[in-house]
Amino acid sequence: APVVFLHGNPDCKEGWLETIELLRDTYRCIALDLPGFGTQAQLPSYRALLPDAQAAALSELLDHLGIHQPVLLVAHDLGALMTAMFSLQHPERVRGILAINTTFRASYPGHHWGYLWSLPVIGPHLASLMRRWLKNALQKESPQVAPQHADRMVANLDTTTCRAITRYYQLMDNPLVKILQRFGGT
Repeated sequence: APVVFLHGNPDCKEGWLETIELLRDTYRCIALDLPGFGTQAQLPSYRALLPDAQAAALSELLDHLGIHQPVLLVAHDLGALMTAMFSLQHPERVRGILAINTTFRASYPGHHWGYLWSLPVIGPHLASLMRRWLKNALQKESPQVAPQHADRMVANLDTTTCRAITRYYQLMDNPLVKILQRFGGT
């Protein structure tokens, strides 16, 4: 089965390259950037960040790639939101799921940064300030993260990505999400 890799915050598809290198002789591996990250670093609309819109985008990508058999989904952090919705909307297209270090709402206990990033007006500024200490924090809290991986995450954390991060976290706990999903708002 093909394997689809979905990254978390503040990473991009490049975070999966070492894993893909280990699996590519056995599996067809696809890694993609979530809207607002990496190669998708234009600021996405709120609508594009909704789980149902992301699931539709994943389905369209698989169709475009000619992948019609069930896939294995490997997701980290925010990538699991797309994985969860895709699995609910297209269970026949999912062979299995591996979700790593995942949170489904900004107010998840212990995820203080998600809450702070979701705050109106100051959220994007806080996300931007994160660049200054991210590498040191990663090395302190997650010493297994290779320095070059931390460098890449910091390099990819531009203003647009910080604004996209804020939008993701604002949507997670916002009751208007259900209204937007139901009525197709932007």
